[in-house]
Amino acid sequence: GSNEKVYIMLRDTLEILTPDTPVLVRMETLRRATLYARKDPVAAKELLARLHARATSAESAGKPDALAWFDAGYLADSGFAHLRAGDLGAARERLRLASAINADDPLTHAYLVELERAEAATGKAN
Repeated sequence: GSNEKVYIMLRDTLEILTPDTPVLVRMETLRRATLYARKDPVAAKELLARLHARATSAESAGKPDALAWFDAGYLADSGFAHLRAGDLGAARERLRLASAINADDPLTHAYLVELERAEAATGKAN
């Protein structure tokens, strides 16, 4: 069913994102994955969690992988796009994940402040 398709997308996305995959291919793969994952918030969270785990695992092993961090950050930064589109729930989820990836990122903090303003204006604060 639908869940099966989403998890196939997760598997395929992770298989495509190898260290040899060019940045533009990575960006397009992640763009498509986020479009697919919009239908299933659990899948979206799972994808970001797996990308984050891949990056932190490489870091812990003493083999930092800049492209793995790029993948996780690119997906997390989609929170700002959701904010601009007015999808505050998706924005909140992505920005929380972005903050988990890098709690000190000033851009993520700025987006979260903007999100809180938008939520206050609409009465949808979380």
